[in-house]
Amino acid sequence: MLVNEIKTYKIDIKGEEIELKLDFNALIKMHKEYGNAFLLIHSFVFENDLEKMPAILRCMANKEISEEDIKNNMLINIKAIETLSNITLNLINEELSDVSEFNDKSEVKKNLKIED
Repeated sequence: MLVNEIKTYKIDIKGEEIELKLDFNALIKMHKEYGNAFLLIHSFVFENDLEKMPAILRCMANKEISEEDIKNNMLINIKAIETLSNITLNLINEELSDVSEFNDKSEVKKNLKIED
């Protein structure tokens, strides 16, 4: 993963294609409109607070959309909720968790001999 690489997903709301990405602008928007962006994300990810998903999606959208539009126009079935949750979690986990290629590639070498 490149340092500046940001994943995007496209969803359809009201017949309009909306691109979702979690970039710095999305975090700023969350912070300004909902208080601490990280607490909003924490509530969704770690407390399973599904009510936070429309707010997070709204802030990640590349177009202005209201939470009400998201709530009222998204298909509500298990598959759709699961897919949206997975998209949201994937964007959050890729950008904000401590997943690192460096951690995956680090090796611990044992039994090293130091010779004089």
